[in-house]
Amino acid sequence: MFAFLSLDQIGNVLGEIIIWWAQLVQGVPPDKLPLYAYVGFSIVVLLLWILVVRILPKTLAGLSWIILFAILLTPTTSLGTPPDIAPASISVVYGILLKDPAIIFNGLLPIMVVITVGCILGFIWQILRMGIDKTNKKHALNNANMSQPSR
Repeated sequence: MFAFLSLDQIGNVLGEIIIWWAQLVQGVPPDKLPLYAYVGFSIVVLLLWILVVRILPKTLAGLSWIILFAILLTPTTSLGTPPDIAPASISVVYGILLKDPAIIFNGLLPIMVVITVGCILGFIWQILRMGIDKTNKKHALNNANMSQPSR
């Protein structure tokens, strides 16, 4: 997709995106701007993940969505005064840099909870989808049998 774009075209597109972003956040208070940028660009990453998911098998694709969503958007509180909402993945990285297992596991726990809930919801979704598909096939078979003339 991007192989046919020159560096000038890519630069122009990035310039347009930066101008669009500056206009979008023009009225946002400076203390809320990092949160807006974080959520906005997390959504962009999740949308770009569509390009990767297309080549994966369905099961891996769904699981990768859950894991990426959990890593990007699982919230926790920061260590500052006053504590703010921060991504849990940053807490894990911070714990790794400090070599402190307590901080690492405190950051990993909410991520694992989100992954677990996502997997449970995915399982329930698959069960419902299989039931709906089975019911649709049964109705299609009944309709096909009814539309055939009797001999």
